[in-house]
Amino acid sequence: MTHREEIWNKAYNRIFELYGENPGVEIGSRFLAEKQTLEYFGIAEYFEELAGICKESLDKYNEFLIVKAPMHSCLIAYLLG
Repeated sequence: MTHREEIWNKAYNRIFELYGENPGVEIGSRFLAEKQTLEYFGIAEYFEELAGICKESLDKYNEFLIVKAPMHSCLIAYLLG
């Protein structure tokens, strides 16, 4: 399994952790649409790295790292942390 496949599996599995066994058509449709776009641009790895940086900021400094970019509305970014 490639690193990119691991990222998608992580995001996909997180859907069920957050939304239960039947997350709904809206969630599934949005996930697939964003996945297609992110694969085209090749930036899913960026979201995973950013999630790590944000978590480190919270753990180390006890403060949230504010990200001012369009990704705040991205489901994949949310799922990855």
